[in-house]
Amino acid sequence: MSYFFELNDHQKWDFVAMRVRCALHPEQPEMVDQFVQVGGLMVRYGKLDPWETAETTARVLVSTATDSELPEHWRERCRANLPDQLARLEEVALSPRQILLARELRRRAELLAH
Repeated sequence: MSYFFELNDHQKWDFVAMRVRCALHPEQPEMVDQFVQVGGLMVRYGKLDPWETAETTARVLVSTATDSELPEHWRERCRANLPDQLARLEEVALSPRQILLARELRRRAELLAH
C-alpha cells in the first residue's frame, strides 16, 4: 500500500475513480459519496482541474450506474449522486466541446430514470 502514497494527486484521484467504477468494496457504498466529495475538495484547493474532475466524476457515476454486473445498491448510490454532479459539470463547461459533452452525459443519465 505504500505505492499509493508515492502517487501524485491526479494519480490518486484516478485510483479512487477506478475503485468506484469497479465497485471494489461493494460493502462500502459510502465510498461513492466520498469519491464525489473528495473530488470537490481537491478542486477547491487547486489540486485538480474543475472541468476534468467534474467530467471524470460524471462519467464514472453514469458508467457505474448503468453497469448491470455491479450490485444494485452501488448503482443506486451512483444514481443518487448524479443530479448534483451533472449540475456541477454544466456549471464548469466553458467551451462548445465541453457543453456538448455535458449534454451527452445528462442525456445518458436521463435514460437511467426510464
